[in-house]
Amino acid sequence: AVSAEVVHAAAEEQSAHSACQKLRAALAKAEEDQAKAWQAKLHQEREAAEVESLQQSITELESKVSSLRLEREQAFEERRLAEGPKEEFRCAEKREMELHSEQSQLQAELQLRNREEAQLVKSCMEIREVLGR
Repeated sequence: AVSAEVVHAAAEEQSAHSACQKLRAALAKAEEDQAKAWQAKLHQEREAAEVESLQQSITELESKVSSLRLEREQAFEERRLAEGPKEEFRCAEKREMELHSEQSQLQAELQLRNREEAQLVKSCMEIREVLGR
């Protein structure tokens, strides 16, 4: 009876030891899974923070791009306005020179015609003198 009890106790001990090993393996597996889950969660949180940081950087860059575009448009408009009067001045100056040249030509032509007229008047007076004699 004692040996049956010893065999039975040994079998129970073996069974308990086997169950303990299975529980230890399950616990190790659960701890490993939990560690992986924590790592995944930490990784996900880092990625979420990185995504948020990237989105903020993108928003800042878009704002800078928009600001620079506005500055460029303003600078272009300022340059256009600054060059506009210069260009208008250049055109007016050119037109003034053209008009001055045209005026000089007309004055030269007028002087020529005045001389021609004076010559004609002189000729007419000479003819009258000759006819009047």
